[in-house]
Amino acid sequence: MTTFRLRVLFSLVFTVLPIAIFAEDWPQWRGPNRNGIANESPALIDEFPKDGPRKVWESTSIPGGLNGGWGSVAVAGGKAFVYANHSTPVAWRMVKKSVLATQGYSLEMPFELSQKVEAARVSEERKAIKDAKAITGWIDQWLAANTTEAQAQYSGVIRIRLSKGIAGVSLDVLNKLAAIIDKKFENQDGLVQWLKESGLTPPAAQQAALTLVPVEKEAHDSLYCLDALTGKTLWQTTIAGEYFYYPDSSTPTVIADKVYVLGSEGKICCFAVTDGKLLWQSPALFTKRADHHDGGGSSVVVADGLAVVAGATAVSLADHTIAWQLKGVMGSFASGMLWSNGGKTYFLISGGGSVVLIDPRDLTKAIRASGGGYATPAAVGDYAVETSQDNELSAYKLAVDKIERLWKVPLGDSYSSALINDIYVYAVGGVGAGNKNGKAGCIELQTGKVLWEESLPAAGLSSPLLADKKIFAVVGSELVVFKASPEKFQIVGRANLGLEKFTSPAIANGKLYLRTSKNIICYDVTK
Repeated sequence: MTTFRLRVLFSLVFTVLPIAIFAEDWPQWRGPNRNGIANESPALIDEFPKDGPRKVWESTSIPGGLNGGWGSVAVAGGKAFVYANHSTPVAWRMVKKSVLATQGYSLEMPFELSQKVEAARVSEERKAIKDAKAITGWIDQWLAANTTEAQAQYSGVIRIRLSKGIAGVSLDVLNKLAAIIDKKFENQDGLVQWLKESGLTPPAAQQAALTLVPVEKEAHDSLYCLDALTGKTLWQTTIAGEYFYYPDSSTPTVIADKVYVLGSEGKICCFAVTDGKLLWQSPALFTKRADHHDGGGSSVVVADGLAVVAGATAVSLADHTIAWQLKGVMGSFASGMLWSNGGKTYFLISGGGSVVLIDPRDLTKAIRASGGGYATPAAVGDYAVETSQDNELSAYKLAVDKIERLWKVPLGDSYSSALINDIYVYAVGGVGAGNKNGKAGCIELQTGKVLWEESLPAAGLSSPLLADKKIFAVVGSELVVFKASPEKFQIVGRANLGLEKFTSPAIANGKLYLRTSKNIICYDVTK
């Protein structure tokens, strides 16, 4: 056994994380130690049966993907927990100023100027210009010749309006809609009827209603608790949420009798394990978001009386207020993990192009190293690996006063976490147009030498797990399992199970918990 291997194993033995769990549970994002490893596992299958792994159960409807998110399942104490940020269309309709602005419409623009712009928009001269670059040049010339210095404030909306050309909605329709900005109609029929009565012809009324008054969605956050053996829903708690095109995707964190989730309103929410009662919520931790960035995929890590999420923001478990925020660590999707040294616990998190080790007792002692993307660092002992925003996989040597970057290789993607097993690193991921260049790979932890790579075109934005010396990965809609071997890629099995791409698997007691766009499915992967 090499000296390097002894150091890795020795540091692993003496790295104790302060989480009380059952030995075979998977109580949070990436497992017991948040590094993707099931330290205790029964013997698992060495090859797939002809029809794929044995299905144990399917849950009832639980929204996932674009109408629920991509968070993983957490398993603890015989229960499985999953979070969904979902939405439903509402019947009411409302005209919003921001939607009219997409047509280059401004309530403040002088009447004479708006008429001049409208005439230019539908002019034969404008109709004749098709090339995008030529259109931009024509608009520049028009603005220079037809607007004064005082009217320069309208140049932005004028550009939008003129770029639309004859495809833009007519000024008559926009003026009618401007009269009912923020007026709420009970349904679309009511809006269409108002437009007809306003004097617009029926086709124009339909056009205005359907193209400029989008269907709004009402968002909710739901936490589901299932019986881990049967899939039966034990309880479901639903609270108010925010709608994002890409839903928030936090994975529940189960600590003793409580479950923690970062909700879509940017608040850490604490629920009772027994019945799902909402016990408390933190203040909103992030500014108003336009999409699901800034914490939208972060999962809570709990230790030393703190709950920590992306952006290195900590909430006190005692009074539920913000305990601290470390400046310069961008939010995004990253989830932290715990690292222990000398009997003290530290938070390890990525963000803003850095990997950051935080001493919660003294933020001034926080240390950083270059790298760090949107994924969770994976650490075993004093070694960690993490993917960067440049889709490079890096290894680090951790110490309380220094993070040393050992190497980096172009493998994986910035959203997928890697694994450390023994003295080897395993990664599954991919980026690029159409996400067709995914692959799996094995790298020496000490040197960064790539030992093998295997093409898995659909791999990406999903983090694998390790159990019984086998690696389980979601690759597109497939489950792919291969051996954790430095010698070569050795497939155990692959099966198209209709999985939701970008989700990550969870395992407990030989049962694999996977998410689809419509529910949770449990498979038995024991021998």
